[in-house]
Amino acid sequence: MIIAMIFIGSASTAPVIGSLYDPNLDRTGYQEAMIGWTDLNGVKWGTPIRITNDSSTTDMGSATAPRDNQDRMAIDQDPSITQTSDGDMWIAWHSNKEDGNDEIYYIIHESSSWEWLAPTRLTDDPRPDKHPTIGQMQNGDVWIAWDRSISDNDSELYYTFTSDGGATWTDEVNITNSPNAIDQAPSITQTSGEEVWVSWATDRDSNPEIYTMYGVLPSTIVVDVRIDRDVCMLGEPVTVSITVTNNGPNTTLLFPTSQLADFDITDEIGQHIYQWSYDKLFSEEITEITINQRDTIELLNDTWNQVDDDGNPVTPGKYYIDGWVVNGLHNSRPEIHGERLELTVYSGPRNIKRDAICGLEVITPARKSVWFLINTSMWLINESLGDALWVNETYLDPNDTPIGRVFDAEMTAVILLGGVKRRDPTTEDAVNDVINKLTRADELIARAVVGAGENAMAKEYMDKAHEHLSNGEPVHAIGYFKLAWLHSTAQNDMP
Repeated sequence: MIIAMIFIGSASTAPVIGSLYDPNLDRTGYQEAMIGWTDLNGVKWGTPIRITNDSSTTDMGSATAPRDNQDRMAIDQDPSITQTSDGDMWIAWHSNKEDGNDEIYYIIHESSSWEWLAPTRLTDDPRPDKHPTIGQMQNGDVWIAWDRSISDNDSELYYTFTSDGGATWTDEVNITNSPNAIDQAPSITQTSGEEVWVSWATDRDSNPEIYTMYGVLPSTIVVDVRIDRDVCMLGEPVTVSITVTNNGPNTTLLFPTSQLADFDITDEIGQHIYQWSYDKLFSEEITEITINQRDTIELLNDTWNQVDDDGNPVTPGKYYIDGWVVNGLHNSRPEIHGERLELTVYSGPRNIKRDAICGLEVITPARKSVWFLINTSMWLINESLGDALWVNETYLDPNDTPIGRVFDAEMTAVILLGGVKRRDPTTEDAVNDVINKLTRADELIARAVVGAGENAMAKEYMDKAHEHLSNGEPVHAIGYFKLAWLHSTAQNDMP
């Protein structure tokens, strides 16, 4: 039996749970966890509430069995209690009530209805599970850890957690592995940061001792950094967006100034190039951003015009963008960084095509039968790079360019590369990178002339091309880039 109590008032010192009850107290022929009546520094305890009613195991007789059969009685003991952020109370304990084997159970007291839900069995293992501890992490997940008796001289710690109020639980995780040692009676908590700590008793050093360890949880505030393109021409503006998603309970982010986020750009060798906040002023006032659970809020959206901090244009090459949410008020929260992004700046679409060929040359397919498709694709791309076809690194020559040697050849190459992926899935990532570069190069070829004129049909073809790109249809996209180029060059004078 598990009995709970509530109190009204406050205490100047925290009570020691062990001083309030004896989990092995013998009453009415079976064991109960009883909380005794105790007045601790003015705390007014309410009436004990019985939350279990397990007088015997399901197949071991009745509650009136004689005391010499007491070992066959249901035993509910070692409760652990926590309150979640929504006001609900969770209690976990271990019991042998169903089949005589100790398992972990939990029960929830709903704050909204002020009612106890039915007890739920958490574990189902033929080995005894005992001494649960329960707690809620900052992201809202409820964790339960316990010890499991592997053998007479081996007990290990396990945990699981739920992110949906107990509807589902993760697979059990074994967090200790000490053969011939008894690890038991864990206690779990989370620090103000992202660390979850576990302490427990063990005899792994021959003498009973207390051990502890911690793990780092994923941040409840997740930062997402995005750019509107990862391949661009020299001088082409790049939009950077930084958002935060709250994977924990509703919260308020406090900032010491009006600055919420920032990003930094470095080159291939790690040399600093540009920082968004470098030339900006921020008001010295506390800023509050309220973000509810599972919500996403954009904190920064601005354009990098491919210049350094002093306004000097950058050169072609690879650049890396690191974005983050700035420190919290009084350093209450460290910077939270998103994924570091790579941006390649080319002098023109011809160089993008050359880079695509280099990408194909380093592919090592698991199936030799796709080599013919890869080599043919490289030949087709090379055909589109002939000097006679180009005015410069950006513009095709509209007078001497056979369209089939550029757009049509690359549509064929993309079709062949699709066959490479299907026949050899190990090449998928590398081939997709090549296809993205080819479609990006053709987009820049078309954009160079469409942007110079007012041809409505050409712009409509560009829109259709982008629609096909977003649908994962690169061949159709290149076809519409070709039509956009044709309609524009029919009217525009080329440089």
